Amino acid sequence: MTREEAIAVLKNTAWLGTEKTLQKVEQAIETLEPKTASWMPVTERLPEIPKGIKEYINFEKEKDVAAEEYIVMIKGAKKPTTLYWTEDGEWWDLDNRDQYDVTAWMPLPDPYEEI
Repeated sequence: MTREEAIAVLKNTAWLGTEKTLQKVEQAIETLEPKTASWMPVTERLPEIPKGIKEYINFEKEKDVAAEEYIVMIKGAKKPTTLYWTEDGEWWDLDNRDQYDVTAWMPLPDPYEEI
């Protein structure tokens, strides 16, 4: 059974159970349905300060800085890339150690898992 078939079965049989069963079915459907992130303009909101330590960067600074990776659109770019948002409120490319002007961002998707 595919993910889509499982969702259809759950949707079509949910009404057969109790209220508690219906809630569990709705939770299962929400878990199975693909989650799509949407672009967030930096003028509307910036990512939260990195929680926990995802990565440490230390260039042109006297201390290590916590950073978290995001999918971003760089000003003037034609396609998205990934950069790191730091606890200092800056966007960095760790490979070439450049800082960028980002216009929009979104979280990375969950890693692929076989079902």
